[in-house]
Amino acid sequence: MAKIHARRKNLRVANDCFGLALEKSPDNINIIIDYARFLNEIDHSLEALQILHRYIKVGSSEIKYWTLGAEIALAQTGMREFALDWTSEAIKFFGSEMEVLFLHIEALIVNQKWEEALKFKTDYAGDPVTARHAVQWMMIDMVGGQRISPVDAAREKELSLAFIKMYRQLIELKDGGAIHKINDASTQLEKRLPTAYKLLSDAIQSTVQNPASKGT
Repeated sequence: MAKIHARRKNLRVANDCFGLALEKSPDNINIIIDYARFLNEIDHSLEALQILHRYIKVGSSEIKYWTLGAEIALAQTGMREFALDWTSEAIKFFGSEMEVLFLHIEALIVNQKWEEALKFKTDYAGDPVTARHAVQWMMIDMVGGQRISPVDAAREKELSLAFIKMYRQLIELKDGGAIHKINDASTQLEKRLPTAYKLLSDAIQSTVQNPASKGT
């Protein structure tokens, strides 16, 4: 019933229905997940995380519980440290699951813990599936002074767009140290991700020619 009201945008009724359902079945992980997802979708991310945290004893054995919490926290600028704490706990339960490992790596990156990310990447080597995770892999190597691995040429445009999106996120996070190292290693992208390389080179050249815009 709660999900039906949510789809119909009867948000207050949906919220009440979720609350009642959870009171009746506090051990139902599906209700917990659906309620937290609903709260996040209506921009109540903090309340969503509070619900998840409140029912950790119920959810800790479910991977979807951990991934949802991580995804919600990582999407919020002010919850970066929470995301790191959350994913650190998640790998205690699902340390062999690549989805959890990559979420933890992303949490390390947004908290500017690049050395730890490189060590974690080395210790838990795996093949990234999503474009976002693949370019995070590359950036970890670039920041760590490593050579980046070859990529699937058929995914070049997809990966280049993901790279630029992640690069812009680093700018928003004011991670100047990582940006500087990625810029220095950007020639590695010329053959791997030529689209990203051109966009990045143009941006760097523009900054050099117009230093006043560097802080904007």
